[in-house]
Amino acid sequence: MTWWKRFRPNKATFPAALVAAILCSFGLFLLWFDTGSKEVEMDRYGNGIVSTLTQTTAGDLFDRERINLALTANHLTANPEIAGVTFYDAENEIFATSGRQKPTYRYAATAILDDTTAGYVSIILDPEAFEQQTPWLRGLLTLMVIMLTPVLAVLALQLSAGGNRSLPIVSVRKEGNKAQAVY
Repeated sequence: MTWWKRFRPNKATFPAALVAAILCSFGLFLLWFDTGSKEVEMDRYGNGIVSTLTQTTAGDLFDRERINLALTANHLTANPEIAGVTFYDAENEIFATSGRQKPTYRYAATAILDDTTAGYVSIILDPEAFEQQTPWLRGLLTLMVIMLTPVLAVLALQLSAGGNRSLPIVSVRKEGNKAQAVY
């Protein structure tokens, strides 16, 4: 029997192929589905960082602690996502700054301490840090999904068809009593 005759469609190969195609599609969908856009992630990150920063530095802004605010700004700009940080006093004058100050991707919030405006905080995000790279691990997992899907599909079909595997009972007609020759 030649090898290509093994792939003729029959009752067993179609369900196996269908299960394999569904498993492979589902696995690849989970690996490659993009959950959100860059702008949405930047907005979430920027608003979260600036609100946390205003709550933690409101006392330093109120007490006019330039050195503490400059150190905080330097520590924040060491992160690849944050391009620059600027602290403003209550009169909206620059109090401390660090990093690159671009007009785009700026997030600002008001620092309030005991119902008093202590100042304002502004951060600038670097959009290049939010670019999604395609990691080599994702490619390796794709290859694994493609290679293991047929094995898992056949295994699932074997387990689902694992019912009664005993041989059927065959009934044989009982022949009537015939006269036997006796010698």
